Amino acid sequence: ILPMMLLGWSASVYRALPPALRAPFLLAAPPAVLVAFWALLLGLFAAAKWLIVGRARESKHGMWDRFVQQNFFMWRIWGWVQPTFFLLSGSPAFNPVLRALGASIGEGALIASQNRYFDVDLLHIGAGAVVSRVKWQLHTFEDGVLKLYPARIGAGALVAHAAVLGGAAVG
Repeated sequence: ILPMMLLGWSASVYRALPPALRAPFLLAAPPAVLVAFWALLLGLFAAAKWLIVGRARESKHGMWDRFVQQNFFMWRIWGWVQPTFFLLSGSPAFNPVLRALGASIGEGALIASQNRYFDVDLLHIGAGAVVSRVKWQLHTFEDGVLKLYPARIGAGALVAHAAVLGGAAVG
């Protein structure tokens, strides 16, 4: 529904423009509509994360615990925003997205090739750190229990082509 609303708005604007401005509008409107749609989608995803799951902390939860089921729901709708994560990773615009989802990220940190939502609340990245092609796994399922552990990447650290596991401290 949202893309159709944005396209409808664009068509209304197009018809209202003088003919000389219609061609530039046709060039600028599709990317602008796409960026607005992705920003809205990310905003809705972040709002759902905070309303449904809240902040994740180091803890343990039974497989059928409410917290686990709420996370499963977020993991299912994650696919809707995954393309946006892929496009933003490695850019300065990615840090505010991760912060909105609960990550603690220092000034000037660069996070490249991150394409997963999972466990961001438990992630602490120091100022000026560079994280490239890293997969973090800050939760485990052991004997039907979800266990969450934080991880810290220190200021100025470089972590590349690695996996960061719950409880890890790098740099």
